[in-house]
Amino acid sequence: MKKNILLAAAAALALLAQPLFAKTYTCEMDPVNNRVWIPEVVVVNHDEATGKVVALDPIIKHFTGGPIVGEVTTNNAKRITFKWTIKDMTATGGGQRSFVPGFRFSLTVQHATHKASMFSTPLGYTNRDHGEGRCTVK
Repeated sequence: MKKNILLAAAAALALLAQPLFAKTYTCEMDPVNNRVWIPEVVVVNHDEATGKVVALDPIIKHFTGGPIVGEVTTNNAKRITFKWTIKDMTATGGGQRSFVPGFRFSLTVQHATHKASMFSTPLGYTNRDHGEGRCTVK
């Protein structure tokens, strides 16, 4: 159900933010070892003319309420990498509230195959979660 709602929101985002040279990457991710900080679906809109990047997934939606701005950190013949950060996050679990300065996310998509790799890293820590998947690009 969450996945369908996110895909509908992503489609709306893609239609609203679809400049002439924009690409929308809709990626279905499979978290490695059931990591909770890798979303099942992530959508990234990239305007190639301006370089503008906007990302949306269930984690972003939960903590910010809507899409956030990201950046392209690599774009070559083999792959493109997008990064974004969710700052000042408060999470509840086990009846306790925890504050984290934020999480840094990166999504790398191979141009030829559309295979994707995603990482999330809590700011100020060395551990990180990882997921693999595939994207459709429109």
